[in-house]
Amino acid sequence: MLYEIVQTEDRGRAVRATTKIDPGTMGFEIFREDALMVLPLRGSEEDKSGPVPVILSKFDPQMWTDWWMFCQQTDEVKSKVLDLYRDMTCPHALCLEQYLKDKQSHRDEEKICDDDFDYGIFEKQDEFVDFAMVMRYNAVELQPPRADGTGPGEDFGSGLFDTACKINHSCTPNCAWYTSTDGRAKIIRAIAPIAKGEELTLNYMNNELEPITQRRDDLQKYKGFICDCPRCSTSKGDDTRRFTCATENCPGVHFLHQPMADTDPKLLPCTVCAATASSDYLEEVLKLESQVEAEVSTLERMPKEQRHEEAIERVMSLEPPHRLHALAERCFLMKAEGYIHQGKFLSAAECYARQLECRVAILGPHGESMTTAFTYELLGDILANVNLEKAEEAYKQTVRTLQFMRGGASDPYSHCAIKKLLDIQSLRVSMDSEKGDMALISRTDLAVDSALPDTEDTMKKLNGSIGDLRLIDGACDEDPCALCGNPSKLVSCSCGQVTYCCKDHVQLHWTMIHRMECEKCKKTPSTDDALMSSVKTGSLHTIPLASMP
Repeated sequence: MLYEIVQTEDRGRAVRATTKIDPGTMGFEIFREDALMVLPLRGSEEDKSGPVPVILSKFDPQMWTDWWMFCQQTDEVKSKVLDLYRDMTCPHALCLEQYLKDKQSHRDEEKICDDDFDYGIFEKQDEFVDFAMVMRYNAVELQPPRADGTGPGEDFGSGLFDTACKINHSCTPNCAWYTSTDGRAKIIRAIAPIAKGEELTLNYMNNELEPITQRRDDLQKYKGFICDCPRCSTSKGDDTRRFTCATENCPGVHFLHQPMADTDPKLLPCTVCAATASSDYLEEVLKLESQVEAEVSTLERMPKEQRHEEAIERVMSLEPPHRLHALAERCFLMKAEGYIHQGKFLSAAECYARQLECRVAILGPHGESMTTAFTYELLGDILANVNLEKAEEAYKQTVRTLQFMRGGASDPYSHCAIKKLLDIQSLRVSMDSEKGDMALISRTDLAVDSALPDTEDTMKKLNGSIGDLRLIDGACDEDPCALCGNPSKLVSCSCGQVTYCCKDHVQLHWTMIHRMECEKCKKTPSTDDALMSSVKTGSLHTIPLASMP
């Protein structure tokens, strides 16, 4: 087994690696776990809990549905569920316990005999409180993607897991998890190298671009602890809050250091010139940050239609405190959506590129996340209207990120991205044969961005943006997979001109793209048909790059 459950001194129980785990460039599945319990949504077909008892009328009705489902479980499952959370002295547990005691006293004083009052909760009061805390701190969503990968699918409610729920949190996690297509399991994958004896970690909140103060407040509010991961406890400043150096023309930045909301913020010395910012400058940038945060939050709360029609000028005038401040990511996203609404696809693509640049600067080139993958996909969607070569690069990065985090082509999100990538590559083959150059579809052909004053200049900026991103996106420049650009291990063709990272990509790209463009493959189909058969039966062997023809 690759992992074990251990008791730590300060973090409760944890899941620790028993051997070195290296995700490589493809990611690595550590384990898959079925839920101890699946707790359906209130009002769904699976919910048989009936009316809510009077004593829970002021709570979310889902609380009763969850408790009713728990009561139907075997003693063994109940024991494992209640073992997931042990601190019943936390404020929420004490508050709920006192509430139930007060309600029980009220029932006794008023001599209430109505069976609907508590449905037997008073008889199992301690167990009810224990279970409520388990749900508060351990329940996780169960919502797989739609079958076509175009968005979230059916919401199966929430689940409790014997092992996965013991994995601790980090704002720089080494694992990611996702829900199985049947909505009953979680798959845990390594997304960073894990040393023997190191804890497996997950990001509980998916708020990686929030400031340290906000992340810590959220975790304390919803999970009952203050995060002390390396990213939150660093003395090097908050990577989401950077400001232009106070020294004129200096390219460096000041990071803000504020570990807790009630501590005084301070700007650290410039990363280039080491200059110290004055208190007046600190006050100035914090005021600007607060104003931008307030405006961005106001615009985000608006319905998109209203934002695009009534507040588009406000959106386009947004200026973040620094182009790599976390607020910039939110500003560029709204601007991109505004440009799409106006039909200005080049400008929208440039905004998505700037959004990705911001995410990479904060999270690092290996800070994998689903949001980053989907942003690359959005960039590809827009570039497909104006620049097929750059669209292919964006889709390749989408495929690589999703494959790393979620596995191969069988995952709906990955399958959807691969389909888009193959469509672009197929169009490239067609245009190569007809025109000899597919890189740029002109504005005249597509009639987009008619309001841009200088399309050529905008395209140069865009090409520079995407080019910069490609240098840090993990693409392999030597012997890349013909489909996604990952380092390749397999040769799939008698011509020896294309290589692939996995058997899925051999089958998909070779069948749909390379076979149509390779003259040698067209002439010797029988050899490659046999090779494709070996892919399907799993007999294709890894071939070292050095031995490839």
